[in-house]
Amino acid sequence: VSAPATPPASLPEQIDVPPALIKISKAQAPSRDGIAIHKGFESYQNGDFDGAKEYYALVLSRHPDNLDALQGMAAVALQKGDPGAAFELYVKLLKLDPQNQTVRAQLIGMQRDVDPVRSESALKSLLYDDADNPFLNYTLGNVYAAQRRWADAQQAFFDAYRNDSTNADYALNLAVSLDHMGQKQTAIDYYDMALKLADQGPHRFDTAQVLARLQALSETASQ
Repeated sequence: VSAPATPPASLPEQIDVPPALIKISKAQAPSRDGIAIHKGFESYQNGDFDGAKEYYALVLSRHPDNLDALQGMAAVALQKGDPGAAFELYVKLLKLDPQNQTVRAQLIGMQRDVDPVRSESALKSLLYDDADNPFLNYTLGNVYAAQRRWADAQQAFFDAYRNDSTNADYALNLAVSLDHMGQKQTAIDYYDMALKLADQGPHRFDTAQVLARLQALSETASQ
């Protein structure tokens, strides 16, 4: 494995996504769980995070996979300064509700605030049962990138892109990891692909910034 290259001056090491706004839905049914979740939500809104935690814990003691209670507990953990616990709860939520965009954004936004060993363990636990999940691999790649473990990040980003080759963000982060590893020509190919995919769909990066890095890298590769 080549030694990590000097970080590209004009490109972030990874894609930053601001944490999503916390949104806790209120249960509609007047069941025991619904009442407890509603009271937990009210406690949370009033700043009584310990009280909210008790209500959500009560629901989870009966139904460990209740989505509202899990999201409420994650929100409480963030407010109480325990991002590691929140991260693990969001990972569990993602397993139960894979298309939840709020949870996905929250996971990405939290990565730099969470113990990397803890977040890596949580993600690998999910990947054990769902190894080809592109978003999980992408998130794991960002965990590795934050630690400058570029070879591991490259593999995770490659697995993400391999399973969803239409995602511009996956292609970009794969390019960045290859760039750090000194694999210029392959990095150029994926930077170029990321820009092409960005023209076709949503993406979370500044295309002008990526284009500038692509041009600079192309110039050095041709020398």
